[in-house]
Amino acid sequence: MELLELKSKTSIIARAKREGWQSQPRPGRGGGSLWVVQSMPESTREQISAALYQRMKAEQPESLTPSVPPLPAVLPIHLATWQREIMEARLILLAEIKRIAVIEGIMKAEKLFAKMAKTGELSTYYKDLIAKANARQGKARALSASTLRNWRRINNNEGPNGLAPKTAQISLDKKYPAWLMPFLDAYQIGSKPSLAYIHGKLQNRLNLPSLRTVERKVYGLGEVARNKGRMGSKDIKKLKAFVRRDTSGVLPTDIYSADGTVADMYAIKPENGTLFRPEITTIIDISTRVLVGWSVGLAENALDVATALRYAVKNYGVPALFYTDNGPGYKNEFLEDGVMGVLARLAISPEHSVPGSSQSRGIIENLQKLWNREARVSGSYCGRDMDRDAAYMFLKKTRKELKEDGVIKSAPTLKDFVLLIKQWAEEYNNTPHSSLPKVYDPKIGKKRNQTPLEGWADKAPKAEIFYPEEWELKDMLRPHIMRMVRRCELSVYGQTYFSKELEAYHEKYVNIGIDIHDGQSVQVRDLKGHFICDAGFEANKKAYYPQSYMERKRDQRATGREKVLDNRRDEIRSERSGIAGELTAAPVVQKLKMTPEQEAIQAELMVEFENERNSKVIDIRPVEKKLIPDDPKEQFKLALKLEEQISRGMEIETELALWLGGYQRSAEYKTNIEMCDAFGVAAILG
Repeated sequence: MELLELKSKTSIIARAKREGWQSQPRPGRGGGSLWVVQSMPESTREQISAALYQRMKAEQPESLTPSVPPLPAVLPIHLATWQREIMEARLILLAEIKRIAVIEGIMKAEKLFAKMAKTGELSTYYKDLIAKANARQGKARALSASTLRNWRRINNNEGPNGLAPKTAQISLDKKYPAWLMPFLDAYQIGSKPSLAYIHGKLQNRLNLPSLRTVERKVYGLGEVARNKGRMGSKDIKKLKAFVRRDTSGVLPTDIYSADGTVADMYAIKPENGTLFRPEITTIIDISTRVLVGWSVGLAENALDVATALRYAVKNYGVPALFYTDNGPGYKNEFLEDGVMGVLARLAISPEHSVPGSSQSRGIIENLQKLWNREARVSGSYCGRDMDRDAAYMFLKKTRKELKEDGVIKSAPTLKDFVLLIKQWAEEYNNTPHSSLPKVYDPKIGKKRNQTPLEGWADKAPKAEIFYPEEWELKDMLRPHIMRMVRRCELSVYGQTYFSKELEAYHEKYVNIGIDIHDGQSVQVRDLKGHFICDAGFEANKKAYYPQSYMERKRDQRATGREKVLDNRRDEIRSERSGIAGELTAAPVVQKLKMTPEQEAIQAELMVEFENERNSKVIDIRPVEKKLIPDDPKEQFKLALKLEEQISRGMEIETELALWLGGYQRSAEYKTNIEMCDAFGVAAILG
């Protein structure tokens, strides 16, 4: 400090002459001299070093901060965090010592720095660095000059990597003990037994360590290695690395992606009034996430896909690529035939994902969650996470409505369901989407993500969008197939179509256009596309007898059989009342006033009846109660009992058989069967 107090040039020159400092000319402009530190006395050099350390101490913060002196440009990426922190602390200390060593040499600088560390003269900043660099938990934080020299030598010879502490090498026997593979053989199976269960089963056989040790070793393998065998190849992909596809360069209508899903809610089937889960086919534009097309059907099929595609191309344009899975609804002759398929006629290129790789279609798969979210707030939700009691109460309620009103009111009709899907699709297209850019919204006064329709409006001017002509839309849902003409007939999916105008094309191939909404005729064109004719369904078919004649004969036979049953019922009632005598058919025939044809049929049936009556004894006992109960629960119970008897080959009474046939066609019976399938017979019969 005494040397630094010499503030004037004259006082410094006087001390230099007194102590014999050597000097050398200063290079560059201005001239002057530079003092040679090595020529100064040792006491003077120590004063200069101490003063510089004090200045360094004043310049440093009180504790470690994320900002550190410059480090090597390339740091080893294979090091753990704790190894890098120790290496960085040692590099910082060496850099500071090298800066001070200019005064009296590196060796003395290291000794002085170690001395100040031992006496506690360094700032908290350097104390924390020394504690980190020493890497000696629980021991003194003192730093020796020999340690600093060792770090300097390692840094010079090996570079910064050498300053990182080495990790202990674990032997293979310790890393993979002998019991591990047999344990994994029992643990890694598809039924996913718990680790504790397998440990208890194999503990004595394999001489296993404690459960905690086994858990640490098994979970240390990583999620992918641990779940191999417990998860299939499809599910384990969720744990592996994946490629995130960039859609920033994709424009509207470049790629449409389609997928189908079964709705997690019930609707009413229009044919019979029972509950069912509709199939929803959805098409999305990959660029803007707009839901461009959708349709509703009973199951995934080419027709529903074509309906959704027709809606998409009509309102948003023809896509260049149609990306789907390999399901039968997408991979079929109707859509993908190279000449007459719907996609080929619109110049759309079909693409399919790799089987089992649903993640490659993540955009459309995520969109399918929309229907599930909306269905949860509907009154007929039936997802797999639905509460069991709530599901039972819903089915019980629909059963009661069916019994009292003849219709189910707690679930939407198919028409109402379609309106719901339309509403949800419009709400989705007008809701901000997290994958789209942010825009400023003056209504809320801040930025938000674009909605799909806003994204479409933003990108559409940059894309070439093609819309089909009206006649193309009308013809698009008419699949075309190639068939050979044989004697003016065409065989189309098991049905026969005929036209005399096809005589000139015998044993020649023609193109057939099928109207999916009308199967009464097909459109026939030659292979060049020229119209030939409309062939009618079984247009050359003639009844073996005139239809009116056959219907009249069937009515006569049915009437005769009804009267035979009336005769038999009268006989049973007479025997129950104790009236003797044999029944004859003559009075009944006189009352009927039958035609000759009816009398012939009646006589034939009466012969059959007499033969059956004489061949076995009819045991008719008085029955005080009705065969068919009035209570709906008892009726279903009786139906199950009769079905069991029939399955065993047992005979049941005619009246019961007739009743069972009609009851099995009722909506009440079908609803009860569905509830039995879901909750068991006890849920219905109590």
